[in-house]
Amino acid sequence: MKGVITGDIINSSTLGKTGLKALTRTIKETTAALHPQGAVKVDFYRGDSFQVIVEQPEHVIQVAILLRAALKSQSRQPWDARLAVGIGEVSHLDKKVSLSNGEAFVLSGHGLDDIGKKRLVVKTPWEQLNASLDISTLFVDDIITGWTPNQAAVAYIALRDNPQQKEIAKLLQTSQQNVSKLLTKAKASLVRQYMNYYAGLIGQAIAQP
Repeated sequence: MKGVITGDIINSSTLGKTGLKALTRTIKETTAALHPQGAVKVDFYRGDSFQVIVEQPEHVIQVAILLRAALKSQSRQPWDARLAVGIGEVSHLDKKVSLSNGEAFVLSGHGLDDIGKKRLVVKTPWEQLNASLDISTLFVDDIITGWTPNQAAVAYIALRDNPQQKEIAKLLQTSQQNVSKLLTKAKASLVRQYMNYYAGLIGQAIAQP
């Protein structure tokens, strides 16, 4: 069982070659920094689309949220992407992620095909879990879509490492009071509860015979 994220960059046609190159670099650097969360490989195809394999599927939702936070935290030109998360078996793992296949890839690909106006969807092999995820993810997606660059920057650090607010303030060279305000507006505690809750449920589902 693995987690797969299929992503589609929003408004990629307006970026130009320089902007698209900077955006893909951000995605590569973000996934490289998320190895403790299990992000193992990213691959780009069609110029504005990408896939990420997450070795530990219980962490795939966290990786997806952190990817969006990293993209949205760019102060000069905040970016965003539609992300479809799929959890399942992988029957073939190619050196190029986009040439791999299996249940996780199928669920992720279908999720992106059907994503519509949403920007985050999660599909698993367990129908009861999917019904719960569909509703909860709608609310979390709406929260993340509304993040400002400053809120996204604070949320990224908070949701990745869960440090003290004073540590976040030091990293971002701002006041602890400002960090507290940004975390509240970003509803970071609610997003963390969502991540942790479904990480637990996915872990339990995988562990069942």
